[in-house]
Amino acid sequence: MQMEDAIDKIISVYLTVISFLLGTATFVLGIYISAKAHVTTQGTDRNYKLLILAVIIPIVIMICLGIFFVFNSSLSKAYLALFILLFIPIGVILFLIIRRV
Repeated sequence: MQMEDAIDKIISVYLTVISFLLGTATFVLGIYISAKAHVTTQGTDRNYKLLILAVIIPIVIMICLGIFFVFNSSLSKAYLALFILLFIPIGVILFLIIRRV
């Protein structure tokens, strides 16, 4: 039972960190979109995109590790649904970057 509690706490920390990083990526995306209203150079656009990707890539890795933890433990599958649902905002952010907002 102690092992399940430890894994449960690890997954809770994972979800907290993922939420923080996803909020940071969304904030940077908002700055990028508002900067597009003003004149920006291609170098600035590239820097914003790299900054957003630098936050998104660790999130994807952490989500995949979280899914791995859920499959290899006897935890509730509700965690699995949470991890899979976190791919939706990541897909939206990546779509907006690729689409060149």
